[in-house]
Amino acid sequence: MKLYLIRHGEPDYDQVTEANYKGFGRDLSRLTSEGIKQAQAHAKHPLFNTIELLLVSPYTRTMQTALELTRDKDIPVLVE
Repeated sequence: MKLYLIRHGEPDYDQVTEANYKGFGRDLSRLTSEGIKQAQAHAKHPLFNTIELLLVSPYTRTMQTALELTRDKDIPVLVE
C-alpha cells in the first residue's frame, strides 16, 4: 500500500478570529473559495483514480477538502 499526504485547501481564519476563538477553536475554520478551488483541482489529478481510502482529521477545513476530493468518486473517507 502506498501512502500519499495532501494538505487541506486554503483556510479562512477570519470568522474564528472575529469570534475570538483560541486554541482548538481555530479548528473550526472553513475553506476560502480559493481553498475549495484548490481541492477541486487536486481531485482531478489522476492519482485520485487509484485512492482506496481517504483518512482525514476532524477539522472543518480538512473535511471540506475531503468532500471536494471525493465528491464524484467512490472513495471511503475515514475521520480520525
